[in-house]
Amino acid sequence: MLAILFGLIGWGLSARPKHIPVPLPNGADEVIPLAGSIPKRPEGPNYTEAPASEIRAWIAATPAFRSAITTLLKKEFLVRNTSSNSSVRLMMALRELEKRLLAEARDESVPVADRMEICLITYELGSRGTRGGAMFDGIVSAAVRINSLRNLSTCSSNATSAQLKSAAVKLGQLIKRAPRLEDYRDGEAFFASTVPVKVKIESWIEDLKGDGLTKIFAPLIGAFEPKMTEINRIEQTTVRDLVVRSYTLDKRSAPTNWSDLIPTYLPAPLVDPVGKTNLSLIPGTAYKFSSE
Repeated sequence: MLAILFGLIGWGLSARPKHIPVPLPNGADEVIPLAGSIPKRPEGPNYTEAPASEIRAWIAATPAFRSAITTLLKKEFLVRNTSSNSSVRLMMALRELEKRLLAEARDESVPVADRMEICLITYELGSRGTRGGAMFDGIVSAAVRINSLRNLSTCSSNATSAQLKSAAVKLGQLIKRAPRLEDYRDGEAFFASTVPVKVKIESWIEDLKGDGLTKIFAPLIGAFEPKMTEINRIEQTTVRDLVVRSYTLDKRSAPTNWSDLIPTYLPAPLVDPVGKTNLSLIPGTAYKFSSE
């Protein structure tokens, strides 16, 4: 038993995160205050079901909000949580910013180009706002990014070819800079490095008895990699759908192969991040891939 315990301690102490300089100013420090500036959402179990007039009044109460987010995104971000409480508070604040942004994106009185831009801003916030975070932060990031892409698909239904193509280019650039699985694993290593050795030992003892945090968080850890795979696929298929729709509006017919889209609409075929084969060109086939 002691051999196992000391083996676990040695493993835990050997995990070392990469050194990443903390940016000054750090955009992550401004997320919670900015979320605190948002008025209370309309009443109801799901605020999106509140009357449109109430939602618009809620949006109108913070007229400079989108500008504030745009300014925030000009800064570098690094999440370095030293407690579970600080992580939860930051991620809850990030979700509040997401709700406020996407409420405006769903407002059909807002011009289509603005609605699409808001969705892309939300995606970028969910991506960059969790840089340096641990697995919990990564799962929140995936949720924000997925919601923004789903809303982008919906609010762009009446977009022009140029608007669709522009959104695809911008989204492709954001995807290249988005944190990936290994980034959140590094954030997890940083979080583990901040836990006092005494607390680690107590946790490992509880784990050995079957009553520790591992039992609670094992499902979360197990879901993390599939969630990252899901967001990677949704990212690629969203870009695909945007360019296919743009091409179809221009040519009055759908593309039949990737050569129809390259290089005017895309620099290269989009690839399934798991199977490493080219995506199907059929819009809406989120998980159908071909080796074309």
